[in-house]
Amino acid sequence: MKHRERFGYMILGAVIMLVGLGIGALVSAPLRAQTSFGEITCTGLTVTDESGKPVIMLQISQEGGAISVTNKKRNAVAILTTEEKLPALYLVNIETNAKAIVSVDKHGGGASFTGATGDVNLSVTEYGGGLLVKDSDGTGSIFLHVSEGKGKIDIND
Repeated sequence: MKHRERFGYMILGAVIMLVGLGIGALVSAPLRAQTSFGEITCTGLTVTDESGKPVIMLQISQEGGAISVTNKKRNAVAILTTEEKLPALYLVNIETNAKAIVSVDKHGGGASFTGATGDVNLSVTEYGGGLLVKDSDGTGSIFLHVSEGKGKIDIND
């Protein structure tokens, strides 16, 4: 086979390849990254930062589910649980150890706030409800509560 014949076959092959690419581009739709979609079904989901560390976690268990959010130091700072017996929202400031907890039960629920100087607890029970305010060392407190139709105030100083 002469050099000219080989060159002709190479050109014919290149033309066939270009025609195939052109037809393929015309027939098939352009590829694009999917930007929206419908429902996702899974048993857990973890959102990570650029370094691969978990930042938001959605988890399920036999009791319910939970969403946990962490800070840059990887400490959980917000947790929402959907446990059947006591669904709650927990917020924590790791630096100051301040906490806020809101929970709900069949009688109402409660809220608790803890800081460096004291605690405040508010609750609704099957018998009534109460408010407890106390200092951080536990020596002073005020407890207002209603139980079975009777109100009472306890002061400890």
